[in-house]
Amino acid sequence: MKYDIITVGGMNRDLFVLGKKSEKKHHDHLDLCFHEGEKVLVENLFFTTGGGALNTSIAFSRLGLKTGAIACIGNDDHAEAILSDLHKERVAFLGKQKEGHTGYSIILTGKEDRTILVYKGLNDSLTSTDILEPLSTRWIYLSTLHGKSFETAKEIAAYARDHKIKTAANISQYVASLGVKKLSSFLKNLDVLMFNREEAELLSRKKDIQQAAKTILQHLQGTLIITDGAKNVHAFTRNQHVIYHIKNLHPKNATGAGDAFAAGVVYALIKNKELKTALSYGTTEARSVLQHIGAHTGLRTSLP
Repeated sequence: MKYDIITVGGMNRDLFVLGKKSEKKHHDHLDLCFHEGEKVLVENLFFTTGGGALNTSIAFSRLGLKTGAIACIGNDDHAEAILSDLHKERVAFLGKQKEGHTGYSIILTGKEDRTILVYKGLNDSLTSTDILEPLSTRWIYLSTLHGKSFETAKEIAAYARDHKIKTAANISQYVASLGVKKLSSFLKNLDVLMFNREEAELLSRKKDIQQAAKTILQHLQGTLIITDGAKNVHAFTRNQHVIYHIKNLHPKNATGAGDAFAAGVVYALIKNKELKTALSYGTTEARSVLQHIGAHTGLRTSLP
């Protein structure tokens, strides 16, 4: 089957813990505080599913793209919840169920942000033999991956380049910390690379966004997109710098916003929109998710 896009990455069972918490100002950020031995009452628990591959696949499918998703999950109840959500959202599961535990996240909501306790489970175990169908698709989206799964992501990116499949990727701080030289062979196979300012600085070893972009684009042939929290979003190519200004961002919960932004951008590029429009689509999608509890609850069915 020919897909418009296949996402690759993690899939989790998510538990949102809602309630009043003690907060303490520490330097330039707020900390959630719990006393050891204390019994803490919560107001509500909200179960859903998440993970980069799942969140973005649902985003693409809701926008009308024929979508598949690749990840490793277990044979437990958490995996069944994930497969149920994918089926409901018309996303084809192209990964593998294995012996072991599905990834799990506990999200502690705070006043301005959230803290996430992450159990990776099988998410870092993806190998090429776990991909059950040929990658017959126009685009591939690689979400954050680590360990063995990141090695597989590099294989997928090389395969995509050889088969003229467009590839977008979002990498974590851990991967970015390896630096551009170690990641050069991976970066050259990407059409779009997206991450936040801190990750850009780690990858490039530069503190200025424009200097970071200049360094990264020496290894990246395609488009680089850098978010900066609730500030501007930047898109760079070797001959273009586009800035999109974000206004009036009041998040209810930030979980899944990065995935939503990435999906909106890639969707726009698939539809051959210009870069500024792509940044607008990504911001609109992220803004919608920020107003809901759950990593994919607020995803839209149309853009803009």
